[in-house]
Amino acid sequence: MDSLLVFLLCPVGFLVPFWGESYLQRRRRKDWYGQFGSIDALRSIVTDEAELRRIRDEKGVLVAARRFRRQFPRCPLPEALKLVQSL
Repeated sequence: MDSLLVFLLCPVGFLVPFWGESYLQRRRRKDWYGQFGSIDALRSIVTDEAELRRIRDEKGVLVAARRFRRQFPRCPLPEALKLVQSL
């Protein structure tokens, strides 16, 4: 009976910390984006729109969004994609 309990609780002991960390990352990103409220407000922090447009046109939206996220890693990927598409 004890070994069955250990067998059942071990995965929980490993999964709970991973779940907690992923939750905190999502929460931090959501809070960071919340200070802008819209894509237009987020667009105001873009320092080099021409460079992002060039990358978007040559290499694709995802590559340009990744480039933007290197500068602002807390920006959620879906929002970075919307931003790059709106440029």
